[in-house]
Amino acid sequence: ISFADMMTLLLSFFVMLQTMASSRDATLFGASQDSFRRAISGFGMPDLLYGKETGPQRDYHSLKYPTEEAEDKVPKNKVIDADDEQIRKVFEDLTKQLQTRTSNKSENVVQVMATPIHFSPGGAELDSPAKAYLTQFAAEIKQNLSADGGKIYIIGLAGEPINQKEQWTLSAMRAEAGAEFLRKTLADKAGKTQWSVNAWGNGPSHPYRGEAAATAMPGDAKPQTGITTGTSGILISVTGTRK
Repeated sequence: ISFADMMTLLLSFFVMLQTMASSRDATLFGASQDSFRRAISGFGMPDLLYGKETGPQRDYHSLKYPTEEAEDKVPKNKVIDADDEQIRKVFEDLTKQLQTRTSNKSENVVQVMATPIHFSPGGAELDSPAKAYLTQFAAEIKQNLSADGGKIYIIGLAGEPINQKEQWTLSAMRAEAGAEFLRKTLADKAGKTQWSVNAWGNGPSHPYRGEAAATAMPGDAKPQTGITTGTSGILISVTGTRK
Protein backbone atom coordinates (compact mmCIF):
# COMPACT_ATOMS: atom_id res chain seq x y z
CA ILE A 1 0.00 0.00 0.00
CA SER A 2 1.48 3.34 -1.02
CA PHE A 3 1.49 6.48 1.07
CA ALA A 4 -1.17 8.03 -1.16
CA ASP A 5 -3.45 5.03 -0.62
CA MET A 6 -2.98 5.29 3.14
CA MET A 7 -3.86 9.00 3.14
CA THR A 8 -6.91 8.31 0.99
CA LEU A 9 -8.11 5.61 3.37
CA LEU A 10 -7.52 7.88 6.35
CA LEU A 11 -9.47 10.72 4.76
CA SER A 12 -12.27 8.33 3.85
CA PHE A 13 -12.39 7.14 7.43
CA PHE A 14 -12.85 10.70 8.72
CA VAL A 15 -15.54 11.38 6.12
CA MET A 16 -17.33 8.19 7.19
CA LEU A 17 -17.23 9.28 10.83
CA GLN A 18 -18.73 12.64 9.95
CA THR A 19 -21.53 11.11 7.90
CA MET A 20 -22.38 8.62 10.66
CA ALA A 21 -22.50 11.30 13.37
CA SER A 22 -25.97 12.35 14.52
CA SER A 23 -24.92 15.98 14.91
CA ARG A 24 -21.87 17.90 13.82
CA ASP A 25 -19.74 19.27 16.63
CA ALA A 26 -17.59 22.17 15.50
CA THR A 27 -14.95 21.46 18.13
CA LEU A 28 -14.61 17.76 17.28
CA PHE A 29 -14.65 18.52 13.57
CA GLY A 30 -11.84 21.03 13.99
CA ALA A 31 -9.84 18.55 16.08
CA SER A 32 -10.17 15.87 13.39
CA GLN A 33 -8.97 18.33 10.75
CA ASP A 34 -5.97 19.27 12.88
CA SER A 35 -4.98 15.63 13.37
CA PHE A 36 -5.26 15.00 9.63
CA ARG A 37 -3.08 18.00 8.83
CA ARG A 38 -0.45 16.85 11.32
CA ALA A 39 -0.44 13.37 9.76
CA ILE A 40 0.08 14.79 6.27
CA SER A 41 2.82 17.20 7.35
CA GLY A 42 4.77 14.35 8.95
CA PHE A 43 4.10 11.79 6.19
CA GLY A 44 2.32 9.60 8.71
CA MET A 45 5.29 9.42 11.08
CA PRO A 46 5.55 10.89 14.61
CA ASP A 47 7.29 14.24 15.11
CA LEU A 48 9.89 12.57 17.34
CA LEU A 49 11.59 11.07 14.25
CA TYR A 50 12.23 14.59 12.93
CA GLY A 51 13.88 15.75 16.16
CA LYS A 52 10.91 17.82 17.29
CA GLU A 53 10.32 18.12 21.02
CA THR A 54 7.03 16.90 22.37
CA GLY A 55 5.08 18.96 24.86
CA PRO A 56 2.11 21.26 25.26
CA GLN A 57 1.51 23.69 22.41
CA ARG A 58 0.76 27.26 23.38
CA ASP A 59 -0.55 30.00 21.14
CA TYR A 60 1.03 32.71 23.28
CA HIS A 61 4.22 33.52 25.14
CA SER A 62 4.14 34.00 28.88
CA LEU A 63 4.56 37.67 29.80
CA LYS A 64 5.10 37.06 33.52
CA TYR A 65 7.49 34.67 35.18
CA PRO A 66 7.70 33.70 38.87
CA THR A 67 10.39 35.60 40.73
CA GLU A 68 11.33 36.02 44.36
CA GLU A 69 9.30 38.69 46.05
CA ALA A 70 11.38 41.75 46.86
CA GLU A 71 11.36 42.95 50.42
CA ASP A 72 9.21 46.02 50.72
CA LYS A 73 10.99 48.37 53.10
CA VAL A 74 8.16 50.89 52.96
CA PRO A 75 5.26 49.78 55.20
CA LYS A 76 1.93 49.53 53.44
CA ASN A 77 -0.84 51.74 54.75
CA LYS A 78 -3.94 49.66 55.48
CA VAL A 79 -7.42 50.88 56.28
CA ILE A 80 -8.15 49.50 59.76
CA ASP A 81 -11.72 48.97 60.90
CA ALA A 82 -12.12 49.93 64.54
CA ASP A 83 -14.68 47.22 65.33
CA ASP A 84 -12.58 44.46 63.77
CA GLU A 85 -9.54 45.69 65.64
CA GLN A 86 -11.46 45.63 68.91
CA ILE A 87 -12.40 41.97 68.26
CA ARG A 88 -8.79 41.09 67.48
CA LYS A 89 -7.53 42.78 70.65
CA VAL A 90 -10.06 41.01 72.85
CA PHE A 91 -9.20 37.69 71.20
CA GLU A 92 -5.51 38.20 71.98
CA ASP A 93 -6.26 39.07 75.61
CA LEU A 94 -8.41 35.98 76.08
CA THR A 95 -5.87 33.72 74.39
CA LYS A 96 -3.20 34.85 76.86
CA GLN A 97 -5.45 34.17 79.85
CA LEU A 98 -7.04 30.88 78.78
CA GLN A 99 -5.17 27.58 78.83
CA THR A 100 -6.30 25.32 75.99
CA ARG A 101 -5.38 21.71 75.37
CA THR A 102 -5.71 19.64 72.22
CA SER A 103 -7.36 16.23 72.07
CA ASN A 104 -7.20 13.41 69.56
CA LYS A 105 -10.96 12.81 69.74
CA SER A 106 -12.33 16.34 69.61
CA GLU A 107 -11.41 19.67 68.11
CA ASN A 108 -10.36 22.51 70.40
CA VAL A 109 -12.25 25.75 69.83
CA VAL A 110 -11.27 29.29 70.75
CA GLN A 111 -13.45 31.91 69.06
CA VAL A 112 -14.35 35.54 69.60
CA MET A 113 -17.58 36.45 67.84
CA ALA A 114 -19.09 39.80 66.98
CA THR A 115 -22.81 40.05 67.62
CA PRO A 116 -25.57 42.33 66.31
CA ILE A 117 -26.55 43.17 69.91
CA HIS A 118 -26.74 46.89 70.68
CA PHE A 119 -27.80 48.82 73.77
CA SER A 120 -29.43 52.20 74.06
CA PRO A 121 -27.08 55.00 75.16
CA GLY A 122 -26.33 54.46 78.84
CA GLY A 123 -28.60 51.40 78.99
CA ALA A 124 -27.86 47.80 79.92
CA GLU A 125 -31.16 46.05 79.12
CA LEU A 126 -31.50 43.49 76.34
CA ASP A 127 -34.12 44.22 73.69
CA SER A 128 -36.15 41.60 71.79
CA PRO A 129 -33.67 41.15 68.87
CA ALA A 130 -30.83 40.69 71.38
CA LYS A 131 -32.75 38.01 73.29
CA ALA A 132 -33.64 36.26 70.03
CA TYR A 133 -29.98 36.21 69.00
CA LEU A 134 -28.84 34.81 72.35
CA THR A 135 -31.57 32.16 72.22
CA GLN A 136 -30.34 31.02 68.80
CA PHE A 137 -26.76 31.14 70.06
CA ALA A 138 -27.68 28.92 73.03
CA ALA A 139 -29.17 26.36 70.64
CA GLU A 140 -25.90 26.35 68.67
CA ILE A 141 -23.92 25.85 71.89
CA LYS A 142 -26.05 22.90 72.99
CA GLN A 143 -25.61 21.24 69.62
CA ASN A 144 -21.92 21.86 68.94
CA LEU A 145 -19.99 22.65 72.15
CA SER A 146 -19.13 19.96 74.68
CA ALA A 147 -20.16 20.81 78.24
CA ASP A 148 -16.95 19.26 79.58
CA GLY A 149 -14.60 22.23 79.92
CA GLY A 150 -16.73 24.49 77.73
CA LYS A 151 -16.56 28.15 78.75
CA ILE A 152 -18.44 31.14 77.38
CA TYR A 153 -17.43 34.75 78.03
CA ILE A 154 -19.87 37.61 77.47
CA ILE A 155 -17.78 40.74 76.90
CA GLY A 156 -19.50 44.08 77.37
CA LEU A 157 -18.48 47.29 75.57
CA ALA A 158 -19.34 50.87 76.51
CA GLY A 159 -17.97 53.55 74.22
CA GLU A 160 -20.34 56.34 75.21
CA PRO A 161 -18.76 59.77 75.88
CA ILE A 162 -18.76 59.39 79.68
CA ASN A 163 -15.93 59.16 82.17
CA GLN A 164 -13.77 56.06 82.24
CA LYS A 165 -15.12 54.72 85.54
CA GLU A 166 -18.70 54.85 84.27
CA GLN A 167 -17.64 53.19 81.02
CA TRP A 168 -16.18 50.19 82.85
CA THR A 169 -19.21 49.95 85.15
CA LEU A 170 -21.66 50.15 82.24
CA SER A 171 -19.74 47.58 80.20
CA ALA A 172 -19.79 45.18 83.17
CA MET A 173 -23.56 45.65 83.57
CA ARG A 174 -24.11 44.91 79.88
CA ALA A 175 -21.93 41.82 80.04
CA GLU A 176 -23.78 40.54 83.12
CA ALA A 177 -27.17 41.15 81.46
CA GLY A 178 -26.15 39.03 78.46
CA ALA A 179 -24.54 36.35 80.63
CA GLU A 180 -27.57 36.06 82.93
CA PHE A 181 -29.97 35.64 80.01
CA LEU A 182 -27.68 33.06 78.40
CA ARG A 183 -27.43 31.09 81.67
CA LYS A 184 -31.22 30.89 81.92
CA THR A 185 -31.48 29.83 78.27
CA LEU A 186 -28.84 27.10 78.64
CA ALA A 187 -30.25 25.81 81.94
CA ASP A 188 -31.98 22.43 82.06
CA LYS A 189 -35.31 21.66 83.72
CA ALA A 190 -33.62 21.59 87.12
CA GLY A 191 -32.26 25.11 86.53
CA LYS A 192 -28.62 24.02 86.22
CA THR A 193 -26.28 25.13 83.45
CA GLN A 194 -23.68 22.63 82.23
CA TRP A 195 -21.56 25.30 80.52
CA SER A 196 -19.59 27.96 82.37
CA VAL A 197 -20.96 31.39 81.41
CA ASN A 198 -18.89 34.38 82.58
CA ALA A 199 -19.32 38.15 82.25
CA TRP A 200 -16.44 40.46 81.44
CA GLY A 201 -16.69 44.24 81.22
CA ASN A 202 -14.17 45.55 78.70
CA GLY A 203 -14.81 49.26 79.24
CA PRO A 204 -14.51 51.56 76.22
CA SER A 205 -13.63 50.22 72.80
CA HIS A 206 -10.51 51.61 71.15
CA PRO A 207 -9.03 50.87 67.70
CA TYR A 208 -5.93 48.66 67.79
CA ARG A 209 -3.39 47.98 65.06
CA GLY A 210 -3.18 44.52 63.52
CA GLU A 211 -5.08 42.08 61.34
CA ALA A 212 -8.86 41.89 61.53
CA ALA A 213 -10.37 38.83 63.20
CA ALA A 214 -12.90 36.58 61.47
CA THR A 215 -16.19 35.85 63.23
CA ALA A 216 -18.12 32.61 63.19
CA MET A 217 -20.88 30.92 65.13
CA PRO A 218 -20.05 27.52 66.67
CA GLY A 219 -20.68 24.83 64.07
CA ASP A 220 -20.81 27.20 61.08
CA ALA A 221 -18.93 26.03 57.99
CA LYS A 222 -18.01 29.58 56.96
CA PRO A 223 -17.26 32.74 58.91
CA GLN A 224 -19.99 35.36 59.12
CA THR A 225 -19.17 38.79 57.77
CA GLY A 226 -20.80 42.19 58.09
CA ILE A 227 -21.72 41.75 61.80
CA THR A 228 -20.17 44.24 64.19
CA THR A 229 -20.91 45.25 67.74
CA GLY A 230 -20.12 48.94 67.44
CA THR A 231 -19.15 50.63 70.71
CA SER A 232 -22.28 49.85 72.74
CA GLY A 233 -22.76 46.11 72.36
CA ILE A 234 -21.27 42.80 73.45
CA LEU A 235 -18.79 40.27 72.11
CA ILE A 236 -18.93 36.53 72.81
CA SER A 237 -15.87 34.34 73.38
CA VAL A 238 -16.14 30.54 73.31
CA THR A 239 -13.49 28.05 74.40
CA GLY A 240 -13.81 24.28 74.68
CA THR A 241 -14.14 21.24 72.43
CA ARG A 242 -16.63 20.41 69.72
CA LYS A 243 -18.96 17.48 70.18
